[in-house]
Amino acid sequence: MTKKELIEKASQISGIPQTQIKECLEAIIKVILNTLAEKQNVKIRNFGTFWVKDLKPRKAMNPRENKQISLGERSLVKFKISPIFFFKKP
Repeated sequence: MTKKELIEKASQISGIPQTQIKECLEAIIKVILNTLAEKQNVKIRNFGTFWVKDLKPRKAMNPRENKQISLGERSLVKFKISPIFFFKKP
């Protein structure tokens, strides 16, 4: 499902115009990104948790040139889904 399809579906279910839903969704994404940029966790109940993991510098291999390179320190955004999404088989 794309962002556009998500907006259309939310509009159908709620009866709210697509333009308002799009503005709201973009604002939510902006808040999440800004919070993660500050290295804070974002926990959305019954959806999941976003957090930033700092990776240490390490050595890696460039397979094309068969040379060792060093990767600097970097940050990675991680996401853990809420247990409510784990469906049980009947």
